[in-house]
Amino acid sequence: MKVFEYVLSSDDSSKPVSDAERLFSNVASRVMVTRRMHLWHPPTDVLETDHSIVVLVELAGMGNGEINVDLNGRQLTISGIRGLADKYRKYFYHRMEVNYGEFRTEVQLPAAVDPDKVEANYADGLLEIVLPRRKAKVVDISEE
Repeated sequence: MKVFEYVLSSDDSSKPVSDAERLFSNVASRVMVTRRMHLWHPPTDVLETDHSIVVLVELAGMGNGEINVDLNGRQLTISGIRGLADKYRKYFYHRMEVNYGEFRTEVQLPAAVDPDKVEANYADGLLEIVLPRRKAKVVDISEE
């Protein structure tokens, strides 16, 4: 949720100013954008190779300990919290498009995977999860 606060003033307080004039007169002079902590969804790609399903999640500015990856059957959940760096908290933002706070993305995998062979790597702001497909089990048929 984006909340915009407009700081408005009039050079001549004795002159009547309409609400519309007041709203648009000084918007360019100062706009403060405030974002509430909310659940956001990082950009996520899912692709298939010959032997695996690969999930790529864009999570710049995160540490390995700040990302959770859970696999439950064919449901993959990536979650965590990206905090705003303390050194930037005290400053006035003119533009803020980077999402901060709690995030979560869920992927319904297109095929069964082998949970014991899942690998995850985080480098350069990109989380790569490789999920090898589960091999089909051959069932022998016995004769009676």
